[in-house]
Amino acid sequence: LHPGEYSGFFVVFNTTTNGTFVNVISSGNKTSNDTVNVLKSSYTIEKIVTNSVVLIGDYVTFEIVVHNDGETNLENITITELAFDGLLYDSFIDYHEAWIKNDDLSWTTKDVLSPNEYKGFIVKFKTTDVGDFVNVISSQNKTANDTVKVVKPDFTIEKIAVNSTVRFGEQAVFEIIIRNIGIVNLTDVKITELKHDGLIYDHYIDDLGDWSENSLVWTLNGILAPGEFASFYVVFNTTSSGIRYNTISASTNETGIKNTTAQVEVVDNRTANLTVSKISLNRTVVIGNLTIFEIIVTNNGEIDLDNVFVIEDSYGSGLVYVDYYNGTGNWKHMLNSNNKHQFNLIDTLKVGESKRFYVIFNTTELGNFTNTVLVGYDNVTLANSTNVTEVIGIEVNETVKNETVDQIVKRDISNATGNPLVILLLGLFVCVVARRFKN
Repeated sequence: LHPGEYSGFFVVFNTTTNGTFVNVISSGNKTSNDTVNVLKSSYTIEKIVTNSVVLIGDYVTFEIVVHNDGETNLENITITELAFDGLLYDSFIDYHEAWIKNDDLSWTTKDVLSPNEYKGFIVKFKTTDVGDFVNVISSQNKTANDTVKVVKPDFTIEKIAVNSTVRFGEQAVFEIIIRNIGIVNLTDVKITELKHDGLIYDHYIDDLGDWSENSLVWTLNGILAPGEFASFYVVFNTTSSGIRYNTISASTNETGIKNTTAQVEVVDNRTANLTVSKISLNRTVVIGNLTIFEIIVTNNGEIDLDNVFVIEDSYGSGLVYVDYYNGTGNWKHMLNSNNKHQFNLIDTLKVGESKRFYVIFNTTELGNFTNTVLVGYDNVTLANSTNVTEVIGIEVNETVKNETVDQIVKRDISNATGNPLVILLLGLFVCVVARRFKN
């Protein structure tokens, strides 16, 4: 080392803790030192779930917070999503525009993070399954996590007939019970009447005042907490017999819609009764002429009847069916499965009401012929009526016979109901007889 010449080198130390440190060297009897101030460089990360319990299908958000708890400025801090089973990433929210999202699920600070400064952002996930799910993030050798519980809200709905069998005219009562079997509150709980054929709504019973009703929709006043139930009764009037079904739906803000059905048997102890009268408008008929019968069906029972029918059961070989005419009511003719003439009343035959029509036969043989009709409803025969028609011969140009027939026709017209159709038919009948006498 020449006079005035310098020579030196560098030594490198790793800092292991923060503080002020003196570094001393010696050479022979000489020493030298210098002091270094080691600053703390560190930060913390947190992941905080904003709502620890969410419904399946809803969104959950986590706040990610970075804190510079050291003594130096920090740059390029990166946060990475490591694990999020049961969750589907949706988006992030950076209110202060302090972060850059990378191509993967990681974010890096844009600017310097000064000592004691905080920076954060929100990540949003959609829930896809039920359970407890841990969401983990990392930054260098640091990790942070938080847990979200994803639940499925649920309830049961019941509709119970208080009496499974009621008499016609009595009221049918149903109890409606909704129960929260989930672990979250249910809000805007609604019960809706969907179907109640054969039943007419009358009123409802809510002893506790828990429900409000509007157009057969009941809304629970308040929430339905986990494990709780709420109920009320609905009352219907019965209008027809048979098995009657009552269907309701239940819904909440947190769930879908569920339906349930209850049934009640309405027993009708009222009796059904029909009578039929078959009246010959011309009891004695000259062979070859037409004979007309008035058929009157009366509902003498306690219930209105549908599907009322009359069947020409038998009428002898000397009578041949020609046609029919409506009197009162809408009657339709058909040949039934037994190849018999059947007349079906299209209208409802109300209690105490009578309906009539007219049946026309041609006479082809001499003698007394019995004509029998049956009456019933819904394929049940209830009554019958029988009438005898005498078919006679007449000698040509025999005046006394002509007068007798004329008197018979006049008598039949005077005994008829006043129906113009009957009078017209009888008039035609007279014309036919008179023409034969002239011949």
